[in-house]
Amino acid sequence: MDAVRQLASVRGLAAEDLERIDLRVHPLVLELTGRTEPGTGLGGKFSVGFACAIALIEGTAGEHQFTEANVADPRVRDLMARITPVASSEIDHTEAVAVGHTRDGRRIEVVVEHATGTPQNRITDSELAAKFHGLADPVLGAAQAAELDAAVWKVAELDDLTQLVELASLR
Repeated sequence: MDAVRQLASVRGLAAEDLERIDLRVHPLVLELTGRTEPGTGLGGKFSVGFACAIALIEGTAGEHQFTEANVADPRVRDLMARITPVASSEIDHTEAVAVGHTRDGRRIEVVVEHATGTPQNRITDSELAAKFHGLADPVLGAAQAAELDAAVWKVAELDDLTQLVELASLR
């Protein structure tokens, strides 16, 4: 997903610019996310084609992108059909190579050696906080999620975990 997203963010390509994308990934990626026709938002989480298509179109592939509406969106489906993921045992499990073939004949290759979130390419504290709040705020409410966020960063200072458990519980 990082490699495909970089076709847009670094190389300035939009879905409409691309005739096709060849994606080389570790075999485990296709074993876990090889669904080609997800029918639901949950199914989209198991489709590298969907995840890459929505990431290229929307610039992100977070929890809120994995919806039935997005899975059924003709623009997303069209791009999915132009993404060909291929397993390669020569690719490390944290690596991916995306080759974008543009409608005007260019071939643009992006290599990601270490996917975002791996030990070699950790996310920042602010990225982690944004992801946490994107998931927790709708469930706990923004105020409670902010309290939980602050408490987690100070977990080593807590005498016991009661406060943390209470903050993580629905009120």
